Amino acid sequence: MTRENQVVNDEMAAVVAQRDALKRDLDEALQRLTVSQQMVQAREKERQDILMSYRALNEEKQRSDTGTNRVAMELHQVRAQVYAREEELMRARETISALEQEQQRMAIDMQGLQRHSDLTSEKLLEAHDRYSSRSVTGRNRLSADLTQLCRSVWRYAADREVQYCNTDQSRTQSTKRR
Repeated sequence: MTRENQVVNDEMAAVVAQRDALKRDLDEALQRLTVSQQMVQAREKERQDILMSYRALNEEKQRSDTGTNRVAMELHQVRAQVYAREEELMRARETISALEQEQQRMAIDMQGLQRHSDLTSEKLLEAHDRYSSRSVTGRNRLSADLTQLCRSVWRYAADREVQYCNTDQSRTQSTKRR
């Protein structure tokens, strides 16, 4: 019996040693499992943080794209306005140039009319001097010459007015075509 007790004790000691070794292996495995679980949790948290950062960056990109598109549209509108203003400015300059040319032409016409008027006045004075001392017939001739001179001045002025009106109409038509 003692021998049996000893065998049983030896077996029990072997089982206890085996149990202790298994317990140590289990503790080590549990410890590794805990570390692994912590690492998995840390990786999952890191993945969630990265995913949140990615979403935030994506939203920011979308806002930036929207802002960029809005600014591009505004830029396009401003360019269109600038182009329209440049067109208006060009037309205004053309109109100013045409008006300046017309003003110069009218000044030349005015000078011509002034010369014609001066010549007419001189002729009128000459005619007055010639016919003032003569008879009633001379006065009638003076009146006829005066009438003829007045008609000449009116005809000259009317010709200039027709030229001015034709120029004005052609300028108005060219402006309407634009």
